[in-house]
Amino acid sequence: MLSLHASIIISLSARLTFLFDVSRPTFHSDLSLLKCVCFPGEPCRAPLDLLFVVDSSGSLGQDNFNKELAFVEKIINSFDVNPQGAQVAMLTFSTSVKKQFCFNEHTTKESVNKAVKNVPYPRGVTMTHLALESAMNDYYISTCGARPNAAKVTVVVTDGMSTYPESTKAAAPALHATGVKVVSIGIGSGVSQDELKIIASSGDLVFSANNFDVLDAIEKEVSATACEAATSLPGYLEGCAGSCSSNLLCMAKNGEDVCD
Repeated sequence: MLSLHASIIISLSARLTFLFDVSRPTFHSDLSLLKCVCFPGEPCRAPLDLLFVVDSSGSLGQDNFNKELAFVEKIINSFDVNPQGAQVAMLTFSTSVKKQFCFNEHTTKESVNKAVKNVPYPRGVTMTHLALESAMNDYYISTCGARPNAAKVTVVVTDGMSTYPESTKAAAPALHATGVKVVSIGIGSGVSQDELKIIASSGDLVFSANNFDVLDAIEKEVSATACEAATSLPGYLEGCAGSCSSNLLCMAKNGEDVCD
């Protein structure tokens, strides 16, 4: 159990709290990046095309790959998965990229989590640049179900440095330039913090865990970061009269109609 002096608790309201655990030796976080983040008491319902880019290289092993998948499922559970809310897609990468499923293939949380559970582990080297290129060229397109007015967030999970760092360095900004916000998560001692910062859209979107057993320690913050990107969509919570300019829904809230 955590002692009071080992935790930083920021109370946001009766319904919203955030706990930063800084006592566990196996959890790494740059305390300079800690920020006040709201964790909603209900799933994030903002329209979001959320892509998971998951390392499946040989250095993980089957057990750790399964932990990656379980981590992905927990993040998905933070969102309201439906054609108007969050849509989820996934690819895995090692020597090559494996297209697991597009945004428009699973319309419920139960369906997408079942698909994640069934993702195979192919092994290989770490072609991160191919994964970033595939995200841009094969996923955030209409034929894969990407929506023009939804927020776009990619979560990259990796346990090591890419096989071709210079290629990764070129692919990452190309993806950022399309308007996709990229969150990078490094696990274990083999990752390069510099490369994680290159992959992520900004420094506050970089997360690290010293091993696969402590991924839960960053799950809530990663989920909140993705939700924050979705709720930054133009028009979110603005007044409306029957319809919204994006695929937000015009809904009654606190006595007025707003885009939500």
